[in-house]
Amino acid sequence: MQTALNALTAGFSPDEPGVIVMVHTDNSATWYSCRGMADVATRTPVTPDTIFNLASVSKQFTAFSLLLLVQEGKISLSDSVLSVLPELGEYVRPVTLRHLLHHTGGLKDYMDLAFARKTGFYDPLTPQETLADLVSQTEADFPPGTRHDYSNTGYFLLSQVIERVSGQSFADFARERIFAPLEMNHTFIVEQYPAPQTIATGYGKAAGQWRISESPWTHTGDGAVHSSAADLMKWGENYRTARIGGTALIQQMAETLSPLTENGMPVTDYEPYAAGLHTLNHFGELSLEHAGGWMGTSTYFIRLTKSDTTIVALSNHEECDTETLARAAAAAFLRPAFPAVITDHWDEEYRRGDVLTESPVWRLMRRTDLEAGYDALWLRQHGNDRIHISAPLAQQLALTSAQPVSRDEFLSLAAQAGLSWQYADQFFYLTETQETVQKEAVIPDNVRILTEADRDIFDLFCAQNTEDDADTAGVELTHPRVTGVFADGQLVAAASACRWEDSPLQDIGVLTDPRYRRQGFARQALTALNRSILDAGLKPQYRCQTDNISSLILAQQSGFTPFAQWDFLLSEDGEE
Repeated sequence: MQTALNALTAGFSPDEPGVIVMVHTDNSATWYSCRGMADVATRTPVTPDTIFNLASVSKQFTAFSLLLLVQEGKISLSDSVLSVLPELGEYVRPVTLRHLLHHTGGLKDYMDLAFARKTGFYDPLTPQETLADLVSQTEADFPPGTRHDYSNTGYFLLSQVIERVSGQSFADFARERIFAPLEMNHTFIVEQYPAPQTIATGYGKAAGQWRISESPWTHTGDGAVHSSAADLMKWGENYRTARIGGTALIQQMAETLSPLTENGMPVTDYEPYAAGLHTLNHFGELSLEHAGGWMGTSTYFIRLTKSDTTIVALSNHEECDTETLARAAAAAFLRPAFPAVITDHWDEEYRRGDVLTESPVWRLMRRTDLEAGYDALWLRQHGNDRIHISAPLAQQLALTSAQPVSRDEFLSLAAQAGLSWQYADQFFYLTETQETVQKEAVIPDNVRILTEADRDIFDLFCAQNTEDDADTAGVELTHPRVTGVFADGQLVAAASACRWEDSPLQDIGVLTDPRYRRQGFARQALTALNRSILDAGLKPQYRCQTDNISSLILAQQSGFTPFAQWDFLLSEDGEE
């Protein structure tokens, strides 16, 4: 894990604005990697205790504070905002605290209102001025509850609600109720700039030169929490322990906006946004996530709820892609432990050719030996995409190492050129743990190795299948290893394997008599074949197209774990 994090930060200069990526499993291990400076002028390096402006990652603390007051019965999420902030005027009466929590309030963007008065990011702007701007409005952008529209105004107003109801400044409330109890000693809300506390200096880049990039705006609620990577690990643990707030409140933090309005109509632009957190499932488990971006800062927070793990990426460079860094760290943490011979094979394969773009999360290589009609080969792994492209395609898209592109930029260029990805394969392998299990598997008496002496029964078996099924399965009696399963005195399933390219990987095919499908015979054939391959010191490889549901299920029922998807980019002339 440490090696993966070091790779993520390796591209950052030690003498420029910095970054830290940290992964922490509750009551267990912590890994982190940091590079660069918290303050370039004083040459202060980034450390786990460096304090960054969290920007919108702050919103979960605003939501948590509001829910503490709800829990105490001092306010209800169904209350109108007007019940606490009556000066806003009648147009706000239909807007509830729940609407603000889930970004469905429809109120004007306070930043746009400031810009309309010619107030810029570098000009002072106070909460009182913003409240006055909102009081001067007479209508919302849309009826509350009908649309999801991310709103800094909503969370700014929630901080004002917290202050009015609690009788404390939001900074004092959060310190007493959250930060101090969790011993988050490097966390606080900044209410004036320049901040009186020591924090990372924020930077941006203009005309190739670093410049200090910090705004004097003093709003809270939508941002303004400042914290360190180490402190955020303590906060992340509270999502499991519920040390403050209790279990019911923690559950509320993950409760998402309903996809339907009160009238039963779909919410426009719906997103499963919870309480200051996005809820996602792209890691194979529920994750609570949020990005933060503001003048001189870029942040990203991930809480993996099943793995009890917190991941953050924090930078004082406003254009740093902390979302990609944090998600790549999460993918590396969750990535199964495959034998080194498997990962080494693909690493070596995707280092062939000329490097056009290389970053911690993706690599683009130019090859001169791709098969005709194949413009690109894409090995898709979460947080580790690798693509080979042909020399003609690189020339067509004007791709050179002098002008690196992001993955999304490359995909957009390919789409604009009329190219299409086709025939995606899902690759599966056995993890190190599952290899041990498979080696100890008991092979039943109705399963045995097939040889050329079984040609007649094998041909009869194949005749029970359609030509398309047989071709897709790729089971051949001439392969070095073939296993068969017998029932009712006949061959009902077979699996075979042959060498994959010039490697110790053995590519597997499985075929079952249609009359005997869904009875576990294919799994028996696979288990026996896996054991035969492993006993020979080789590695089983199972692959199928990503839309072949039955094969995908068979792979995972047989102990295989998804490794990567392999997509082909075909020119129009190469399409089949």
